[in-house]
Amino acid sequence: MTTFYTVDDVTTAPLTPSAAPPIVLEGDPKATKTVLHRDGATELGIWECTPGVFRSEKKNISEFMHFVAGKGRIEHSDGTVTDIRPGTVLHVHHGYIGTWYVEEPVRKVYTAIEKPDAQ
Repeated sequence: MTTFYTVDDVTTAPLTPSAAPPIVLEGDPKATKTVLHRDGATELGIWECTPGVFRSEKKNISEFMHFVAGKGRIEHSDGTVTDIRPGTVLHVHHGYIGTWYVEEPVRKVYTAIEKPDAQ
């Protein structure tokens, strides 16, 4: 059993095609990712998305994100805006709703945790 995970450079780590954002509002964003670890409720990985506008709804998932590449912004349902750029860190709690505006391909390292009663 592996008890640790190492990625030499998350900005160049190989990714594979992933499901596109489900609620696309503009453009044709394509997603890729690699899952580094998954257990019953937790997923840790690297995710990338090409330009476009899409809605994100995290009904049963809390997610920690550290952006390592790209440019854009996320407009949260309360009207606040988070700029996406290398170094941006964001945490969203289950029930979160927001709209992503991806101007340049964004890449993030993420940890997603499913709400305990949603399993």
